[in-house]
Amino acid sequence: MMADEVLRDEGERFGRYLIGDSVPPILVERYVSAMGSLHLLAEGRDRRLLGLVERHPWLLGVVDGGLALRRPGSVIRTKLLVMSAILEATPDYTSAFLPTRRSRIYVVYAAFVGVRAGCKGLIGALLVSVI
Repeated sequence: MMADEVLRDEGERFGRYLIGDSVPPILVERYVSAMGSLHLLAEGRDRRLLGLVERHPWLLGVVDGGLALRRPGSVIRTKLLVMSAILEATPDYTSAFLPTRRSRIYVVYAAFVGVRAGCKGLIGALLVSVI
């Protein structure tokens, strides 16, 4: 697969992970362009982890959590931050990144999400250590 095609697939996968929905092609192309400018090279563990999430996209949250704990400056985290910046700077998606008013019961949901994130981080840290 050509490099741009790989980056398009990666951009779509990362966008879906970040906002829970497909990302318009123009934003994927911005991601491809940004990656062309940054010249990030995934080697060793990062390359293996990218291959893993390519084959099993549902593991991206686990890998992200593990890298956040063990290797926050990794190439994968940098790529996720680039896609996050692209989405956050796009008017259609800014609301996904801004706080909103919630009911008091939302605290229960937030606690659940926090525990789930902690579990993903721990499992991901183990996974990142093994791969």
